[in-house]
Amino acid sequence: LELERWGALFDRTKDGRILQRDFGGHRYARLAHVGDRTGLEMIRTLQDHAVHQGIDVHMETTVLRLLKDGDRVCGAFAYRRDRGDFVVFRAKAVVLATGG
Repeated sequence: LELERWGALFDRTKDGRILQRDFGGHRYARLAHVGDRTGLEMIRTLQDHAVHQGIDVHMETTVLRLLKDGDRVCGAFAYRRDRGDFVVFRAKAVVLATGG
């Protein structure tokens, strides 16, 4: 798993395999998890990997509007909850990571 190579720590079976369980409408166990902290582990892993790749990460930021140039997204207008201010991001690429 790529997430494991990036540092994610999943629950394991006694023989060392990733412990999987079913979830929602799954027909078989396929969900890798970390106890009841799976979401936090994913955030930690993805944020750390992005930072190490030189990608700007903006936590506690709510995007209010995507900025467009024609049909192309070129940035975002957002509110930074931790600072209480608004910010405009201009970018060649925009990734919206909104959780699951």
